[in-house]
Amino acid sequence: MGLSPDDPHLGRVAYAKLQGDGLEYFIRKYEVLLGRKSKSTELDIVLGDNMNISRQHAKIAYNFALGKIGNA
Repeated sequence: MGLSPDDPHLGRVAYAKLQGDGLEYFIRKYEVLLGRKSKSTELDIVLGDNMNISRQHAKIAYNFALGKIGNA
């Protein structure tokens, strides 16, 4: 028994969920880049445009050796 392509649960299928103040992101890739909004940096999750946030602030990656999500 599988899911149909129009099943509303498919929008929530992910490896992990990142949730915070005004942020909810379902991680669907093996590597996700977080940071400050910038024209020169392609991000998966924009944390804001405050100069206290680095353009490439953090990377979350799946660790195949450990079989879990962790900070890279």
